[in-house]
Amino acid sequence: MRDCTALTAPPACGCTAGSTGKTVLDLFDGGVPGSTKDCAVSVEEIKQNSLIQSLLAPDVTIKGQKALSLGIKVEAVKATFPAQ
Repeated sequence: MRDCTALTAPPACGCTAGSTGKTVLDLFDGGVPGSTKDCAVSVEEIKQNSLIQSLLAPDVTIKGQKALSLGIKVEAVKATFPAQ
């Protein structure tokens, strides 16, 4: 809503060029077969998006079960706390 001021005027929706709002609407709005751009993004439009589907697709098999691998970077820092 911050980047798109005419949410009742599809398909442009009043979005500022290059804004996050425009990018999100361009990626997801109207992405479900049979739907049209309505200046809103539904859960179904996100679930049906090919980019999201490929990012969340199983990519490994563990004991015969397909699974999604995930990497998380963690950085530990030594700390000391004064006694009270």
